[in-house]
Amino acid sequence: MNLNRSARFFATVSCEGRVARVVCAVREGRVARVASVRAMWRTVLAVVVLGFWAFLVSGCGGEDTTASDQAVAPLTSVDDTAPDQTDAVDAAAAPAPVMGVVTEYPDAEREHVLTEVAYAVLPPVGGDHFPVWQNCGFYRQPLMDELAVHALEHGAVWIAYRPDTDDAILALIEARVAEESHLLASPYPGLDAPLVLSAWERQLKVSSWDDPSAESFIDGHLARRSPTAPEAGASCADGIGTPPDDPLTQYQQALEYFQDN
Repeated sequence: MNLNRSARFFATVSCEGRVARVVCAVREGRVARVASVRAMWRTVLAVVVLGFWAFLVSGCGGEDTTASDQAVAPLTSVDDTAPDQTDAVDAAAAPAPVMGVVTEYPDAEREHVLTEVAYAVLPPVGGDHFPVWQNCGFYRQPLMDELAVHALEHGAVWIAYRPDTDDAILALIEARVAEESHLLASPYPGLDAPLVLSAWERQLKVSSWDDPSAESFIDGHLARRSPTAPEAGASCADGIGTPPDDPLTQYQQALEYFQDN
């Protein structure tokens, strides 16, 4: 595995746009310490993990993506300090959200792509996505939508919270996420509700964590209980990301792998 190539990638990425701000967070040390001892172990594990991904992705929804049929867009990304970013939900311009009611978004696409996806709903509730999924767990850094959507395809429920959410509430969410293999939580800039819970083709907005509709949504859409996830119950581990602060573990290695295969 070429660590120098990965290092040059992080050093040259522009910090403008939705995906690149996540990558820049890695470079600046807010997400991951790229030069830490952990990087050495990730490199050792990458050889095994990439082979495992190739096996799983071959049977996963969507067509395998190769460099010949997909151009990789320049990485652009999420900034948790910029609530007015163009790719985030514009709470001021949007109509008032309906709280406590599940909204359905049927007929989501599910192809594997290496490019950014312009999702019609944010946070997204389905659609084309990266070939490898986001590992479930509680994150304190924003995620790449394309990774999280793949986790939704496997039956994950994604709890998106505002970056300024009170620490006491975050502790409750983190404890709940730790109880399940298919719960995912992360900050999401620009939310028009304090908390947004998403499953494949379904979404719920609530004003507080103690709203009973939140737990009801989780119970009805989690893992194998999901009535909509195409691969409900498939793994939400052994993918990309290490909670709570490193959502991009193995991302660059995976990107290079799928570009070359």
